[in-house]
Amino acid sequence: MWHQEFGPETLDAVAQALGLANRGTGASEVVSKGGRDLVTATDIAIEDAVRELLTGALGRTVVGEERGGEAPADGSPYWLVNPICGTRNFASGTPLYCVNLAFVEGEQVTIARRR
Repeated sequence: MWHQEFGPETLDAVAQALGLANRGTGASEVVSKGGRDLVTATDIAIEDAVRELLTGALGRTVVGEERGGEAPADGSPYWLVNPICGTRNFASGTPLYCVNLAFVEGEQVTIARRR
């Protein structure tokens, strides 16, 4: 089923995010978020790019793993992004990571894209 929110902007956001990750720029700029959880400069760059594309093109809220945010209080749909799922692998040069993007409606994921 094709969803009106899942258009060219969404695919562009994921493709651009994956392109940033594949270049590996910022992978060596690693900061601990506590425990075993890491964040790289690339995580931040990807989330920022996805936010800009989806907020600008679709006017929807984006909640991200690195920059945070909150689901709209009125229950309206929003985007959820994990810029690099597998940051530890990414930072160590192991190509086992992906970009996760999901559309949440009524507290349920109705669209998800992972690359």
